[in-house]
Amino acid sequence: MQTSASYVVNMQHILTVAGDSRCMADSTIIPITRAYAAGRRACHNYLLERP
Repeated sequence: MQTSASYVVNMQHILTVAGDSRCMADSTIIPITRAYAAGRRACHNYLLERP
């Protein structure tokens, strides 16, 4: 999923969601910009459905 012009993220490595950012498995914080709001929704739906 693309979260901004600078980042492409594998959703399997997202640990937590905090507002407009995601915390990755290596503790990196990745922002999700307004231009990629569809990615924010896709990420939210993915995290709700994963076991």
